[in-house]
Amino acid sequence: MDESLLGSLALNYELIDDAQLERCLELQETTAPPRYLGEILVAEGYLSADTLRRLLSAQRKEVDRHGGPEREQRTQQAQRIAPGASLRTFLELLEELGGDELHLGVGARPTARIHGVLKTLRPEPVDAEEGEALCGELLDESLRERLQAERSLNRIHEEQDLGRYRVNLFQQRRGPACVLCRIPSVLPSIEELGLPTQVQLVPRLHHGLVLVTGPTASGKTTTLAALVELLNAKRRKHVVCLEETTEFVHTSRHSLVTQIEIGQEPEDWERSLFDALRLDPDVIVAGDLDVPARLAIALRAAETGHLVLGTLPASGSEQALLSIIRGCGVERREQVCTSLARLLRWVFCQQLVPGPEGQHLAVEVLRNTPAVANMIREQRLHQLGNVIQTSREQGMIAMDDSLLELVQAKRVSAGDALARAADRERLYARLQSLDLTDKGGVS
Repeated sequence: MDESLLGSLALNYELIDDAQLERCLELQETTAPPRYLGEILVAEGYLSADTLRRLLSAQRKEVDRHGGPEREQRTQQAQRIAPGASLRTFLELLEELGGDELHLGVGARPTARIHGVLKTLRPEPVDAEEGEALCGELLDESLRERLQAERSLNRIHEEQDLGRYRVNLFQQRRGPACVLCRIPSVLPSIEELGLPTQVQLVPRLHHGLVLVTGPTASGKTTTLAALVELLNAKRRKHVVCLEETTEFVHTSRHSLVTQIEIGQEPEDWERSLFDALRLDPDVIVAGDLDVPARLAIALRAAETGHLVLGTLPASGSEQALLSIIRGCGVERREQVCTSLARLLRWVFCQQLVPGPEGQHLAVEVLRNTPAVANMIREQRLHQLGNVIQTSREQGMIAMDDSLLELVQAKRVSAGDALARAADRERLYARLQSLDLTDKGGVS
């Protein structure tokens, strides 16, 4: 269903006004599971069910007149994954569409994330029987029992000739659900990922802490894997990777790469991180460091001459360091700040921005210079933004500068860049001065 066409027709026939359409579109973006615009218009009382049927009929005629082949293609896709279709059929369609993620859950329509945008794949929602069958294809008996007991689990699923997927299964109110994220068969290079050249300096480090931060599904794990490959190609080191599930398999080249799968419980991570220090590592890839005990061990490892790479779920360098400091407790705050000031080397904060040809990486880069170290030690983190903006010659990059470059390169729209800006008004003024706002679709 063409949602933009439906809204335009409702406006054209004066069935709704601009404010009502805007409200329904906002509800559509924030409602889970996703709903069609027509459903929301009826639920909000703007249209009757009978009026919606007539409007949909007009929409179908308009689509047949201008978009017949595309509509037919969507219909054929929906028929392929009609209720009863196998999980493999869904994954084949995901591959053909160039999608990155597949969402399946009881009570919701099958949905794919394509170029960063969620799109429904068929009009019929997944019912309880189909949900059990699709999720059941990902589980053996032991995993089924574990899902029942723990309510969620993560694993890697491999589908012959299609590739590997990171899978999260969970129990929601209506029944089982899963999200499958496609893992690239070949790890993209630093350049292909769109990472800044500053990451090339990481293999030169002998000890310290490097953080990769960003929101969920921003590619942090892929960036860590790319850093491991960079070390593997340039240095003779022992790299120990601690992973909940192994997504990217590294073949030892110049470096010896040891990949260890550990459990999902916090104590498993902490014990494994502590045990990793006994494996004679030069580099420890510690994964998510948002747990204070895990971070304390990582700082200890960096203190004793190891290079530690980790991730944090944070929207910027300031937010990442604030989450570390606030999570350690008042009594240890000064000590942690002193350690961070001494041991931190780089913070790479990234987010994915959808564009017409796929998603593109915008990256903020913080380098721990003497000025930055003083701010961390004295807990003046609110000043980091100004330092990043004025220290490009020292290798730092502001998030808004990265977003601006993507707009200038015509990889993303100005609207999508502004939605992710740290300082929206400032970025908008810069886009206006470069005459990029109208071209990017922002008025």
